[in-house]
Amino acid sequence: MLAIFQNTRIPNATHSSYKLDWMGLNSKKCLELLKTEGIEGGKVVENTLLLTSLLENALANVYYTETNGRQPPHLLRDLICTQEIRKVLGEDMVILLKILMGSPNSINIRNVVWHGFPKPYEIPDYYEKVLLTLIHTIGCQIYDYKYSIKERPLVKDFFQPLQYIDNGIKQKIKDINKFKENIEQIDNEFAKEYSQYWFKLCTYYQDEQYIEFIILILPQIELLLRLHYGYINNVDINAKLDEYYITMDTVFETETISQNNDTDKDCNLNKILDFNLYPQFEGTFHLIYDIFLSPNGCRLRDKVSHGEVDLSALNNSQLASVVLHIFLCLLKPLNYTNLNDYESKLHLNGINKKLIQEYHKKLQMFKIDILQNESEITLQEAIITNLSCRRVSIFQRPHKESELMLLIKMTLENIGGTLDNYREAIAIRSTQLAQRELHSKRRKTLEKLQNSLPQIYSTLSQMFESLNKLFNLLQNDHQVVLNEGDKLAKTLRYLKHSRTISENFVKYSHYESNEWIKSLDLCRKFEEFYNKLYLYEHS
Repeated sequence: MLAIFQNTRIPNATHSSYKLDWMGLNSKKCLELLKTEGIEGGKVVENTLLLTSLLENALANVYYTETNGRQPPHLLRDLICTQEIRKVLGEDMVILLKILMGSPNSINIRNVVWHGFPKPYEIPDYYEKVLLTLIHTIGCQIYDYKYSIKERPLVKDFFQPLQYIDNGIKQKIKDINKFKENIEQIDNEFAKEYSQYWFKLCTYYQDEQYIEFIILILPQIELLLRLHYGYINNVDINAKLDEYYITMDTVFETETISQNNDTDKDCNLNKILDFNLYPQFEGTFHLIYDIFLSPNGCRLRDKVSHGEVDLSALNNSQLASVVLHIFLCLLKPLNYTNLNDYESKLHLNGINKKLIQEYHKKLQMFKIDILQNESEITLQEAIITNLSCRRVSIFQRPHKESELMLLIKMTLENIGGTLDNYREAIAIRSTQLAQRELHSKRRKTLEKLQNSLPQIYSTLSQMFESLNKLFNLLQNDHQVVLNEGDKLAKTLRYLKHSRTISENFVKYSHYESNEWIKSLDLCRKFEEFYNKLYLYEHS
C-alpha cells in the first residue's frame, strides 16, 4: 500500500487543520460534529457515516463541475470510475478510493456502514483516520490547483413532504426512558450486540441532538428491516462479497431470491409483505414508503446517505420523531402499535383513494348548491364508504396497475377542476346579474349554461362512478382488469379517452369561456365511447 499512500498528506492533530472545505456547505458542520467527542471518542461508525456521505457528494460535485452540469452516476462505484474523477484526482487517489469504497469486493466501507451491517466494535478507528487523511489530501490538491468546484443544491428542509404525515406521529415522544428499559430487556443475543447504538439514539433524541440522531438511526432502521426479512423468509442476511446486499429496497420487493449454488436460484413470494400473516408491519411499512421510498416524500435514507442534504435540515424534531416511531415499531412490532392504523399519503393508490372521497363530496355539494337538487345522490356511496374503512394496498402490486392508476388520478383531478370552474362561473355571472351588469345576450348565455349543467353533471358523475369502480377492482380483484389482454387494452383506451374528455371539460368550463355547446358535445362523445369501451358495468 506504500505506493498509494506516499502521496497523501498527514494533517496536524487538531481538526481545524483538516482541509474539508472543498466538500462544500456541510464541511463546517462536519467539523463541529467530529469535534464533539474527537477522533478517539468511540464515534467511529458515526463519523464514518458522516464522512463517507459528504465525500460521495463532494466527488459528485467534482463530476458535475467537469461535465458542466451533467448529473453524476447514482452509484458511488460508478462515479469513482469516471474519467472526470480520474482527471481531477489522479490515478493513485482513484485506486485508493476504489479500495475503500469501490465495490463489494473492496473494503466497501461506505455501503457496509450505511446499510447497517457493522456492530459498534467492528469498524477499527484507523478507517476513520484514513478517510480523514484521504479527504484532507484531496482538499490540498484542490487548493494547490486552485480548482473551483460548482456545488449542486442541497435539500434545505423537509417541511413540504412532512405536511402529509399525521400530526400525532410528528409530536415529540416524551417517555423515551421507557424505551431504554425495553432495550435493556431484549434477550436476543444477536440484537444485544447493537444495543449500544440504540441507547445512544435515545440519548441523542432526549438531548435534541437531531442531526446525530438521524444519521445514526437510518442504518439501524435498515438493520431491523433486514433482521425481520431474513427471519420471516428464512434467508441469509449477511453481507457477502459475491452477492448484492439485502438492503431496504430488497425488503420491499415482491419476491425473495436465494442462491442454492453457483447456478440455481430459488424465487418465492416475499412473506413479510403478506399482511394477513404479519399485520403488525403494515402501518409501519406504509410510513416507511412515505418517508424513505416515495418519489414525492423525503427520500430520507437516499438523500442523507448520498450527502445531498444540508445537515441543518436534519435539526428537525418532527422528522426525528417520525423516524423514531418507525424504529420503535420495528424494534418491538407486537408491542409498539402507534403506527398500526397509518395509511400511505404519498403512494399513488393512497392519493387516488383520497381524491375519490374528496370529489364524491364535491359532486354531492355541487348538486345541492348549484343544481339546487337535494334528492338522494345516485353515486355508488356504499363502495366509497367501505373503501374508507380499509387501508389501500401499495405493496406487491401488479406491474400494469400504476399506468391505470395514473390515468385515474389525472381524470379525477380534471373532474374536480371542472366542478370548481362551473361553481366559479355561476357565482361570477350570478353576481353580475344581481348587479344588473349582464346585457341581454349574456343573460341568455347564463340561462343556457344553467340548463346544460344537469347533463354535464350527469356525465361527470358517470365518469366518476366508472373511475371509482375501476379503482376498487384494481385494489380488490385486479385480475378482472389486468389478466385479459383485450380487456386491459380496452380499459386503457377508455381511461385515455376519459382523460382527454375531462381535460376539455376543464377548458370549456372556465368562467371566461362560453363553450357550453362544446361541453354538451363532450357529453355525447363520452357516452359513445363509454358504451363501447367500458366493460365493468355489471362486474
